[in-house]
Amino acid sequence: YYKTSLYQGEWSGIPFLTSLRPHGEGLIIFLDGWGYAKEDKVLYLTIIACRHLNAADIATGAADPYCEIKCNGMQLQTSIKWTNLNPKWHENFEIDVTNPSAKLNIIVKDKDYFGSDDFMGQIELKLSEFSDGKTYHATYQLKGEVITQQDDDEDRGEIEIRYVYEVWYS
Repeated sequence: YYKTSLYQGEWSGIPFLTSLRPHGEGLIIFLDGWGYAKEDKVLYLTIIACRHLNAADIATGAADPYCEIKCNGMQLQTSIKWTNLNPKWHENFEIDVTNPSAKLNIIVKDKDYFGSDDFMGQIELKLSEFSDGKTYHATYQLKGEVITQQDDDEDRGEIEIRYVYEVWYS
């Protein structure tokens, strides 16, 4: 049974038969069934790698890095790469972005067994500068905890990412 609705997308009366995706095509509950609708603004992000990270664990001379991704009120995380100063992730994320002035913040942290995780560096990007739908592949220098501070001369390493911010206008 197929039914169109006011929403862009498809409808199915049985939720287990509907091909749902966690991001980009979000679940909508209709009065008479379930379905999914394509979001108008989606950020497709790939965390590729970090290079030249500083050692955070003194005992091993290495780090256990992972990336914390914050955008539009969502918080996501990559896997942890144990004992590695040049981790490679190649992990993909889809983030629904409803706020046109949202910022993408990627924080690299060192996983600790005891206590809080150590900050290693971060980047922050304004999505409004990349709403042209083009795919960007770039390497950024990691900044300190105060991202606006210009005189942070500490070399924290770099992060390589690929992203496209797609905005559909109806």
